[in-house]
Amino acid sequence: MKLNELRKSLTEQLRPASADDAAFEADCLIADALGCRNAQLPLTPEREIDEMTEQALDKKAERRLAGEPLQYILGEWEFYGLPFFVGKGVLIPRPETEQLVDLVLENLKDMKNPVVLDLCAGSGCIGITIGKKRPDATVSMLEVSDDAVSYQKRNIKRNLVNNAHVIQSDLFTAFPFVSSPFDAIVSNPPYIRTAELAALPREVKQEPAMALDGGEDGLKFYRAIAADYAPLLAEDGFLAVEIGEEQGNAVAEIFRRSFSQVEVFKDYSGLDRMVLAGKHFKKGTCSSGCMGEKDVI
Repeated sequence: MKLNELRKSLTEQLRPASADDAAFEADCLIADALGCRNAQLPLTPEREIDEMTEQALDKKAERRLAGEPLQYILGEWEFYGLPFFVGKGVLIPRPETEQLVDLVLENLKDMKNPVVLDLCAGSGCIGITIGKKRPDATVSMLEVSDDAVSYQKRNIKRNLVNNAHVIQSDLFTAFPFVSSPFDAIVSNPPYIRTAELAALPREVKQEPAMALDGGEDGLKFYRAIAADYAPLLAEDGFLAVEIGEEQGNAVAEIFRRSFSQVEVFKDYSGLDRMVLAGKHFKKGTCSSGCMGEKDVI
């Protein structure tokens, strides 16, 4: 089968699973199988694809139709322009979290040799990216899951980052043993209400529940971070977290108990997505345009 025919065929095969994204997902699977980038596929439309490759793609399409996320099937996903291994047992990196990294990097600009703590680090995409962009930083990544820790270690090697290390421990019990002070504490913690997990899309349900479940009201982790980790910040340090789109006011109120300055930032879609807290930090949007409006709480 020629490449252009395969792209059309696979797109139609995937449409029940991914609707408007079927063509993109088909190109991702084909490019992965051929060892090239998506943008290269239209350049060789008459290329003959061997039967073995077609069969392998058909099996991957079946996995996708069964509800397995595209990122798990590929085994790797890009975050902030960097490659990260992903798979069952680890949360898939998302574009909104790139904006959280932007926010942290912007507020680290004037700090030399910053010390950073990434809580609920998952695949390590946040901490490793910060370490890659700031080689002078020391980054600790706290994570309790065996699977996620394994991905973190692989991703540290994958991205050739030597200033990030893993701490395997539970966020709720680790704080007395974590070295401080930190110039920045960052986290994308679980924040979905327990009762809402059952209604999540089937692809999201494939991701680990422990990385999604934020407790009865979705705020359990934010309370622990504010109570136990705020005291670990340096005098001019700051805390930056990702939140659910309806949690801006609630999370800001929790952090106001520990910080004098709290701001809620919106994502590209205009939804509350990040909270920044501390005694002193930069106001305004990132120089890279990482976010829209902010609300001072």
